[in-house]
Amino acid sequence: MTGDKQPVLPAFTRRTVRRSVELFSEGNGALSAFALHLKRAGDALVCAEGHEDLGACTAALYAQGGHDGGLFLYEDGALQTQEGESYPLAAAPACVLGFFDAESGQRRLFALTESVLYELNTAGAVATDLEGGSCAAVHYERIFAAKGRTVYYSAPLDPADWTQSLQQAGTLELPEGGDIHAMLSYRDDLYLFRERSITRLFARGDVLDFQAEAIPFSCGRMVRGSVRVCGDEILFLTERGVCSFNGSRVKEIGRSGASLVRPMQATESACCGGRYFCLAELKSGERCIWCVDAADACGHFIRIPAEHIAADGDVFCVVEGRLLQLTARGMPFGGRECLLLCERSMFSLSDAQKFVDSVTVEGAGVFRVEVSAEPHSACAASGRAGERIALAHPVRGNSFCLRIRTFSEDARICKIVLGIREERRTW
Repeated sequence: MTGDKQPVLPAFTRRTVRRSVELFSEGNGALSAFALHLKRAGDALVCAEGHEDLGACTAALYAQGGHDGGLFLYEDGALQTQEGESYPLAAAPACVLGFFDAESGQRRLFALTESVLYELNTAGAVATDLEGGSCAAVHYERIFAAKGRTVYYSAPLDPADWTQSLQQAGTLELPEGGDIHAMLSYRDDLYLFRERSITRLFARGDVLDFQAEAIPFSCGRMVRGSVRVCGDEILFLTERGVCSFNGSRVKEIGRSGASLVRPMQATESACCGGRYFCLAELKSGERCIWCVDAADACGHFIRIPAEHIAADGDVFCVVEGRLLQLTARGMPFGGRECLLLCERSMFSLSDAQKFVDSVTVEGAGVFRVEVSAEPHSACAASGRAGERIALAHPVRGNSFCLRIRTFSEDARICKIVLGIREERRTW
């Protein structure tokens, strides 16, 4: 008589898997992740930019271009400086420019609207003869402005004089390439950013020497309001993501997080300290500030649902009727959390069945960690950084997702360590 056979339980090998985390990229065994309000700082992820409340405000913000700088607010038909000077404008300006007058030694202010260019002085907003435009820039001793595919330029040394004549004010008609959305004086030349092209304009003095040159460009339709000089390069958005431009070559920034952002026709943007900021809406529907570090060529998302943004020494934004100034680090607006979502991974192990028993977050702060595998196979637990966070029950699968949340302002994520049991195969 044969006795009852005992079931043979599968054998498991205990493993400790330790991985770093990379935002929006893969490589060197790191976990690829998406984050909200976390940014790269050296070899770790930390809380993104915080904010300081400066008071009530519902105005649109403008950073002065051209010579010098300054922050302007436009609301209820008036453009106001930080010092409290106010100028009546019937329409919101496309830009505000400062022009240093060498003869008087004074700065002259100009505001461009769709219908007219105004000079702002003690007499108020005084209309010039330029019938408006979509963008403008100070380049050498002139103001240049654009409307459609036409470039207008003032008389030298007098940006209020638009009377056309040889060597004074005039116009240029550009060939195919789309309307001009932005213009920047950069590295001795004037660059025109158009719907689907970039034009370099040589305009350094003699009008007879003005020349336009097309720059190779194949990154798709450009987003209005996105073009900014950032450090040594110009950054801007297209329908394909964030691009950088050094005066001759355009390249896409691959680790920006662009795949998570909804396509946009227009935005507001700013640049400060070599970092690029713009307003964006994620595919999840959440509005935030999208930040890209020009030097590191990587991006992150700041959980501040800003309506307007501008930079003048610091970055300022308007949110729900409040004027905020960004700080180096802090918690999201409105009491929300910092979130890290690691994409599904087998952690460089086999495709055999595995059980995740614990997670340790190396760094600082208090975290809520959720491990998930197949549908309905998930478990979450909380604990401090550096401590082994034991799950209430093991999570079974062959690949896993991690969701890590924190309300700790000092949060720091260096590495993630998982306690895993991997099934041994006998074939």
